[in-house]
Amino acid sequence: GIFPEGGSHDRTSLLPFKSGCAVFALGATEHDVKPIIIPFGLTYFHGHHFRSRAHLEFGEPLEISDDILELYQSDRKAGIKSL
Repeated sequence: GIFPEGGSHDRTSLLPFKSGCAVFALGATEHDVKPIIIPFGLTYFHGHHFRSRAHLEFGEPLEISDDILELYQSDRKAGIKSL
């Protein structure tokens, strides 16, 4: 896995994607790779204690649609934003 960006927060839900994930995924398509993105969150039971137990929450896998890929090829910023 690749962890392009992260952030710490105390909410119980996943944060929106940042652009790094989209840049990696769409950039890979230029090398004939069509990655699948699996969003996930990591929640520590005791976040301020070293080696605390953790809970992983996975979202639905995301595939890059042909529409997004075409948009990225014509306008990189718009393609990244749409993903």
